[in-house]
Amino acid sequence: MTEKVDFENFLPEEETKVEISEVKDVSEASNRFLQIESEILALENEVKRKKAELQQMNDSIVQLMEQRGVKEIKLTSGDAISYKPFYKASITKDNETEAFAWLEKNNHSELIKNIVSVRFGKGENETANQLINDLEQSGLAPDQKRKVEPMTLNAFVGEQINKGSDLPLETFKVFMGNKVKIKRGK
Repeated sequence: MTEKVDFENFLPEEETKVEISEVKDVSEASNRFLQIESEILALENEVKRKKAELQQMNDSIVQLMEQRGVKEIKLTSGDAISYKPFYKASITKDNETEAFAWLEKNNHSELIKNIVSVRFGKGENETANQLINDLEQSGLAPDQKRKVEPMTLNAFVGEQINKGSDLPLETFKVFMGNKVKIKRGK
């Protein structure tokens, strides 16, 4: 918890006379602000701790089910517990060139979105408008940036891993795990 701050200590000494009652409400409101901020930080830390605890339980359930050789368990209550693999991948600025090159070389360039854009400086509005007009008359919509949508990349990586393809896991920053699903019975 953050300690109270006595804002009255920050009053000017002799230069300007300010009555303490004039800043007392500011001091109290500021201390309440700091208290709420501290409470939020504590709650955020508790959420992080609970998420880590949930991940540990997920891993424990998967491990227990794997030891018993089952992928799904149905209980008499109607509840069903199962797990399935998941894949999380990302293309960062550092590995973008290598990742796009691999996708193109291995006939997966359709995953890459290509967006084109041009920046103009101050006073170049007329030039910008002319370029846009020229491109549009050619049947194009100008704007460029290359990227692969995260969900598309995750699905692609999962598909490639399941096929046994030689996917460069480091290039795509691949994280693999198993996710537990508990379906409540009726």
